[in-house]
Amino acid sequence: MDKRIKNFTGQKFGKLLVVAYTYSKFGNAYWLCECDCGNKKVIPGRNLNNGHTKSCGCLLKEHYTQCFGKNNSNWKGDAVGYFALQNWINRNYPRQGICSTCGKRANTGYVNINGEYKRDITDFIELCMSCHKIYDLNKIKSYEDMKDLVIQRKKSKICTKCGEQKSIKDFNWQNKSKGRRKAWCKNCINELSKKWHQKNQERYKNYQKQYKKDNSEYRKECDKQYRMNNPDKINANTAKRRALKLNQTPLNVNMLEILQIYSICSYMNSISINCKWHVDHIHPLSKGGPHHQDNLQILDSIVNMRKGSKF
Repeated sequence: MDKRIKNFTGQKFGKLLVVAYTYSKFGNAYWLCECDCGNKKVIPGRNLNNGHTKSCGCLLKEHYTQCFGKNNSNWKGDAVGYFALQNWINRNYPRQGICSTCGKRANTGYVNINGEYKRDITDFIELCMSCHKIYDLNKIKSYEDMKDLVIQRKKSKICTKCGEQKSIKDFNWQNKSKGRRKAWCKNCINELSKKWHQKNQERYKNYQKQYKKDNSEYRKECDKQYRMNNPDKINANTAKRRALKLNQTPLNVNMLEILQIYSICSYMNSISINCKWHVDHIHPLSKGGPHHQDNLQILDSIVNMRKGSKF
């Protein structure tokens, strides 16, 4: 045996006891193992080491016996699923292609007539597509009820996360060209996103910083294009900011000092080549800060944009 191969002789892995080393194939060691049930089997060493193989196969049989019949938690006695019953009928009772109601030769299918899904062919009749539709319509009150159900189904969807039936507009598009919507509603997706951001605040901040750093030129071009395409929104935001500034201007403000600060900032921009300057509110207006000379400072434009509404 190669010295580089780890010796497993005498060790036990699950139900397997390693008896001896057998051979190596392509650098992989194989071991002769004896199972608790008495069977012997040659198994690769990597499968023993990573826990992939724990028996000769008898352990899998034990797991299978726990999953069938009454040992299964989902066991429902003699009840048979609809599709399993359809497969049973198709295997044992081939369709004749003649409708039991209208007697026409057509593409037919078996339909349950009493709601008891058992392996009894007398509970089924063979109907064509037209008679099948009429039979389904007669099971509810009227055609109008069926029509309303179809319309309601198209306008609503059940969220697979919360299980609630909601309007189709409460689901984002998965593929708009094919008319597919996401399985989760907007509220469930937003809740999941909120939890993720709470757990990964630092990671998200670092990602945002790195993205802004790597895509500064692209973001500038996008902002420029947005201002050109949405002048009304830009003007509305400007008017809103001016109104906010006017409402938060105290009576003891010195307008001359404020004008001097703005004129100094304008002069600095005129002589600067690679840098732009902004007049910033130390305590932002959006957070209730006053438009006062003591609350103004001149900042580098990049620092000011990073600051945002913080103070």
